[in-house]
Amino acid sequence: MANSGFSRRTFVASTGAASAAAAAGRRPVAFPPFAASPLKARGDPIRIVTTYRFEPREVQQIQEAAAPTAVEITIRAKDDFLDQVKDAEVVYGRIRGQDLARAPNLQWVQNGGAGVEWLMGDEAFRQSPIVLTNFARTFAPAISETAIALLLSLTRGLTKYYNPTFAKRSIQQAGTVKSGHQVEISGRTMGIVGLGGIGSAIARRAHYGFDMRIVATDAKPLPTPE
Repeated sequence: MANSGFSRRTFVASTGAASAAAAAGRRPVAFPPFAASPLKARGDPIRIVTTYRFEPREVQQIQEAAAPTAVEITIRAKDDFLDQVKDAEVVYGRIRGQDLARAPNLQWVQNGGAGVEWLMGDEAFRQSPIVLTNFARTFAPAISETAIALLLSLTRGLTKYYNPTFAKRSIQQAGTVKSGHQVEISGRTMGIVGLGGIGSAIARRAHYGFDMRIVATDAKPLPTPE
């Protein structure tokens, strides 16, 4: 992992960088696949330790997805989490480099969200052979829908003018067609800083749903979305 400029985009940029390089006639960067060693002897379960409170149905889904390999999930509170990682092959959540010595069997950390900025400055973890994966693009639909909802709330003055009347189960027209809070976004330009999974989802919804023109920037070389 790089020592600087470290973010979740580092993990998803390899595909975009390769596509962009190929389009420019340059040789793309290739990353060798991770060759995982056997987690345990045949028949032994893979042990996952986490502080996340999985529901029983979620535990069942994980176990069914891993079948025929058995999976054992241990859910602990934060104060005794480190006492349980000694037997863990997988951690769902976070573990610092300074605590890796307490998890000699650890091979994989699944971050609980998209952002991995919490690893900045954690040289011990970044230099370890442990595989780190995240939820890049997983939450893009929900967050992009929220972004569009907030945009429309601003351009329609919902929070300032209409929510008080909605709370009273009534509606009263506010302003006129020339009022500043009655702005049509169709045909306008949207600027997006960071065209990752969430930024791309917002761009698609704004362009195809509202005929907006999109201007975007990104810290990594990415192919232009369709």
